[in-house]
Amino acid sequence: MRALIEETEKGLTVPAHFHCPSRRISRPLDFLIDTGSSRSFLSWTDAKEMGVEIDHLPTHPKPVRGFGGGTSVKHLKDPCFVYLEFDRIPKPVDFPDGILVYEPSKQRSLQGQKLGPGPSILGRDLMRRSGWTLHVNLQKGERWFEG
Repeated sequence: MRALIEETEKGLTVPAHFHCPSRRISRPLDFLIDTGSSRSFLSWTDAKEMGVEIDHLPTHPKPVRGFGGGTSVKHLKDPCFVYLEFDRIPKPVDFPDGILVYEPSKQRSLQGQKLGPGPSILGRDLMRRSGWTLHVNLQKGERWFEG
């Protein structure tokens, strides 16, 4: 069974459904697939749009660092799920310890222009937890999760 991945200007993205039962959050989101990230993250913007009171979340002890510098991270500690559709059948991946929420660096810019809000990200933890295989061959136009 396969969950198809889209190639966009942001990178490889997958439509998914984010669900956090204890907070009564259930919403479709497009996640950027980031194999360079060990963790999955909700973007600050997506979390706010879902009604998460980010200021009330505990700060995660480890800041996130990447090519764009460092950024502050909050921890939505409630168990949550990310569902991907495999041949029209939703398959969940559980995040029993919650998910991190990151705020884009205020200094992010590209040639002097401010960039838009950062994407929500699915990292390597999703693949470890799910056991799904990521298949990408851009030359052939092949992009999917297999599970």
